[in-house]
Amino acid sequence: MKILCFDPGGRSGWCLLSGGNMVGGSFHLWFEIDTLIEKHTPTVVVAESFRLWPHMAQKLSFSTFPACRVIGVIEFVCARKNIPLTMQQPSQRINIKLVRLEGFDKHAHDAARHAIRYAQSIGLSDYDRFLANIRPKNTYSRTDGLEKSV
Repeated sequence: MKILCFDPGGRSGWCLLSGGNMVGGSFHLWFEIDTLIEKHTPTVVVAESFRLWPHMAQKLSFSTFPACRVIGVIEFVCARKNIPLTMQQPSQRINIKLVRLEGFDKHAHDAARHAIRYAQSIGLSDYDRFLANIRPKNTYSRTDGLEKSV
């Protein structure tokens, strides 16, 4: 299975998961979408969705909404090539912690996090080696009355 994932925006990140391997990068707006889909012939395309939340409306005043425009190109190319497209909320990548990926900028890294989330959701564990081994926060507390009082 080939999973091609996009993090759309003014600088769009991309990541391809295939055969246990991962490659990725970024590009300006939508200029590489058609080329990447044509070159890699993915089984499925995954993209981060966009919602204009009320608390962000003021901050995004006068925006040309590049993420929305890039998503439109992704939708068009996938429809034209008859490739399934799955959209994911930005929050779905939050808990995915990856090892440092050589050559991946922030946008490619975000695309990789979405790709791993999608792979997990369909039961693929081939990509778990890209997950960072994060130790859980220490929740130890003393119960012997000797804890330092502040």
